[in-house]
Amino acid sequence: MKTELEQQTRDVILSISGTHTTYGEEPEQVELKTAGKLCRVEGGFDVHYEESELTGMEGTTTTFRLREGRIALVRTGAVEMALEFTPGGASESLYDIGEGALLVRVATRKLELDLGWDGGAFDLNWFRSAREAVGEAVFERLYVAAKYITDGAKHSRARKYADAALGRLSVEDAEKQIREKRSKDLLMAYPLIPLSGEDDTLRRFLFIQQFLKESRQFGAQRSLSERRACEMALKNLAENSGDQDVIRLTLRMEAKLSENRLALLEPRSVEDAVVRLELTEEGSAAIVCEKDGKRLKSVPARLKKNEAIVQLAAAQKELTEQYRRTRAFMEDAMTDEVALTGAALSQTQVQFLYYRLLAR
Repeated sequence: MKTELEQQTRDVILSISGTHTTYGEEPEQVELKTAGKLCRVEGGFDVHYEESELTGMEGTTTTFRLREGRIALVRTGAVEMALEFTPGGASESLYDIGEGALLVRVATRKLELDLGWDGGAFDLNWFRSAREAVGEAVFERLYVAAKYITDGAKHSRARKYADAALGRLSVEDAEKQIREKRSKDLLMAYPLIPLSGEDDTLRRFLFIQQFLKESRQFGAQRSLSERRACEMALKNLAENSGDQDVIRLTLRMEAKLSENRLALLEPRSVEDAVVRLELTEEGSAAIVCEKDGKRLKSVPARLKKNEAIVQLAAAQKELTEQYRRTRAFMEDAMTDEVALTGAALSQTQVQFLYYRLLAR
């Protein structure tokens, strides 16, 4: 029977990358993949791994202490040091390498921490390269044997991710199961199914957003858990679509949505009336109906079942939801001090949606 400490510890594979720049020299890329331990502790997580001869710090244990808004890097053993990374802050430490000590000072401009007990985003490129390295036959043997070397929950999650990345899940079946079972593991795997184009990317983006919207009906704990699953799903979708991050994915998808709906702003004739969509000062969408050049208070009841009006009504609801989603995105970006370029902000969705926010 596992002790309480063992129940709070998991074996993980860590992927660590960075860029080391020395004045006057070309930047040096540093990458490391190694086995480690993820420990759940009060207030966050600790991640441990043993340094090797490859890193030049053999005999050293490195620990990342992950807490809300900050990360501490602690090394003990052959190399001794302790640094803390806090956005906008600075930290100093003696870097003891046995033959002497150097004073190291770091300043942190930006820090992103996105790790949960159920794991982080899926490294699709690493998965593909690992499968290619071992070969298809060996991979299939590992795929079958995996259920015998781990517990059911971990194996189930890993298998969903692998099946999605290999195209063994269909988009339709995955969506059906996610709706019926509210499966967070499947939701996070769903974006990894090979994409068939931009429309497919948009479909999955909207499906994740709908799942997030529905999560608000549940209690605080479940709602938070599902929200985190949605955040991870968006990261996986950004990875699969080739976007560098969720911000770029979101901007691109909202722009595509706006482009698809621009035609609805143009007037169209419906029997003896002219109708169109209009963005209100509050940022929502409204259906405008005019007859003989005069604006009516509402759409006449006799026209409400007309196919064009039904289409506008559906678009009105979607645009209002898009505005709410976009506003929340912009507010989060400002709170997190995310830099958005002029090129990004000049996209269609800014003209179509952000204009109402930025002009107020």
